[in-house]
Amino acid sequence: MFRFFSPKPMFFVPKDADCCLHSGAWTISCTPLRNSHIGTPNPAYNHLALSKLYKQTTQTNAKPALPCTLPYGYAIVAQEDPVPRNKELERPEECKSSHPTKDEKPPKELPRLVRQRTMGIEEMLEELPKRCTVGVKRNAKGHTQKWTGYKLHMDVADGGVPISGFVSSASLHDSQAAIPLATISQLRVRNLYDPMDSAYDAKQIHEHSKGLGHVPIIDHNPRRNGKAALIREKTAQRAAGLVLSEDVRYRERSTVERAFGRLKDEFGGRNVRVRGHKKVTCHLMFGVLVLTVDQLLRMVE
Repeated sequence: MFRFFSPKPMFFVPKDADCCLHSGAWTISCTPLRNSHIGTPNPAYNHLALSKLYKQTTQTNAKPALPCTLPYGYAIVAQEDPVPRNKELERPEECKSSHPTKDEKPPKELPRLVRQRTMGIEEMLEELPKRCTVGVKRNAKGHTQKWTGYKLHMDVADGGVPISGFVSSASLHDSQAAIPLATISQLRVRNLYDPMDSAYDAKQIHEHSKGLGHVPIIDHNPRRNGKAALIREKTAQRAAGLVLSEDVRYRERSTVERAFGRLKDEFGGRNVRVRGHKKVTCHLMFGVLVLTVDQLLRMVE
């Protein structure tokens, strides 16, 4: 089943085309099929997604030592309608209570980053939203981008090798995925540094990284009025010719952007033609698997 479905997203087959396996060779037909469109459910692909075969392929007893791992969140455009925000169906029955009286105070829920410090991996992943939503992100040029779909969060090693990853709703902030990614990567590799951009600048993430025995190198987020002071400090450092070791290590973050670029352009990340969180995750993770093998072969060569 994996041999049948994996080449279709990897070789950029048009959405109205079909793949046939004949005598061990692939035949790609670009003739539109009857009653075939992107919304047609496919029981076989659904079974493949539910089997979570991609998780079994990443299990290993080896735990190599690496300099650092680089977390990043990448926008995944989906071919489906977003779920309305604050939809009542997503709220469990016990949460649907009447308004509190004057003497009662509504329970104050702890922030997700605080709760994640005391959770296991399965609990953290289960709590994250997974439905199709609208995501908003500011790119490197300062322009705001919007998309409908999901977001792929991935930890990448120095050589561009993916270490861990999962798919969430597009509206999830990158910082909410930092602790789960670091916890999963800790079980698979041994790394020393955690370079992150300013989106991950939070006290809980700093503490979690130090608790794992790592050195967090997180770009400072000036937030409201601290931007001017940060610019003056950076200007003074450049004028004095001062180059910090943390700045040198932080430059390695371009590696994760190249890895996502390869996933998008070469391994099906740009062509997601399935619907639903489980199927989208299955599609992307097999692309991540191929990317991992390709990067390891490049390192050997």
